[in-house]
Amino acid sequence: MVTTLSGIEGAGLVIPQLSAGHTVTFTIVATVQALNGSVTNAVSLTIPPDVIDSNSGNNSFPDTDNVLAVANLQITKTNNTNTLVAGSTTNYTITVSNLGPSPADGAVLRDTPSAGLQCTGPVACTSNDGNLAVCTGGTVGTPNASIPLATLISGATLPRLRQGGVLTLALSCGVTASGL
Repeated sequence: MVTTLSGIEGAGLVIPQLSAGHTVTFTIVATVQALNGSVTNAVSLTIPPDVIDSNSGNNSFPDTDNVLAVANLQITKTNNTNTLVAGSTTNYTITVSNLGPSPADGAVLRDTPSAGLQCTGPVACTSNDGNLAVCTGGTVGTPNASIPLATLISGATLPRLRQGGVLTLALSCGVTASGL
C-alpha cells in the first residue's frame, strides 16, 4: 500500500484488513528541522468499534531522538603580508564565523604565537551582532570585549556563536626572529 503523508494525518489511514499474526510496516522519511535538543515523533492506532483490544497499552508509541547540532565554523588569520622584518611589529586579524545552521555557543578559540613572535595583550574582540556572537568576557548587550592574551593562548570560550555570527580579533605581535 502506498500513501502520502496527508493520507495518514488528520483522520488517519484505514487499513482494510489485518489478519492475526500479520503486520503492516510504514516507512516515513522526515527532515529534521530542530537545530538541537530532541524531537519526538509519536504514532497511535485506533481499534475499530466492533473489536475488543486485549492490550490497549501498546497502541501508541513515541520515538524520541536527540538532535546533534551541526555548525560550520570558519576561522581565518592574516597580517596581509608575506614578509616580516626582525624587530618590527605585525598586526594579525583573526576572524571567526559560524556559517550554521546550529549555534556553536561554547566554542573554544586558541591562538598560540609561534616561535619568533612576541604577542601582546589584551586582544581586542568585536562582534558583528551581539545577538549572534559574543566575545569572551562580553554579554549579549555588550558583545565586544578585550581578551587577555593568556586566555587566548590557553583557550577563550566564546559564550555565543550563532549562525551568521562573526567575531573579529586584533592581535599585535613583535617580530623577535632574526631571519633565515
